[in-house]
Amino acid sequence: RSDVEVVYYFIDFGLSTRHPEGQTQFVTGGTARDKTVPEFKLNIPHNPFKADVFVLGHMFQTEFLTKYRRLENLDPLTRLMTAQSPDERPTAEDALKSFERIFNLFSASSQQRLRRTDESEAESIAQDFAFATKHSINHILS
Repeated sequence: RSDVEVVYYFIDFGLSTRHPEGQTQFVTGGTARDKTVPEFKLNIPHNPFKADVFVLGHMFQTEFLTKYRRLENLDPLTRLMTAQSPDERPTAEDALKSFERIFNLFSASSQQRLRRTDESEAESIAQDFAFATKHSINHILS
């Protein structure tokens, strides 16, 4: 994936609201797939953008940090993103800047495949070999 730019989109499946640019409107309720957002439990007016940051941070924790090794550098950021108080969470823009700084700590040459936490040693060796072979072939052909 380091050979081409990859773009990901996070989709809310129709649960979003639209706010005029530059205006933060507070919303109530908590219709979302992630029921762990603290503001949703209190049912008080809240900043939907800070709730979005929480949801994304929680998704990183549950889908990546708990399932894969070598992602410890993301832990401090995801902890900030999932702070109980919305005021303690970064903005989406600040979270993205922090993520980019963390990502840039790894050079293209040192990128390794993600290893699942439940991967056996034999499986890890086989997967590493397949990854290295594919990476080498792609490098030779480019």
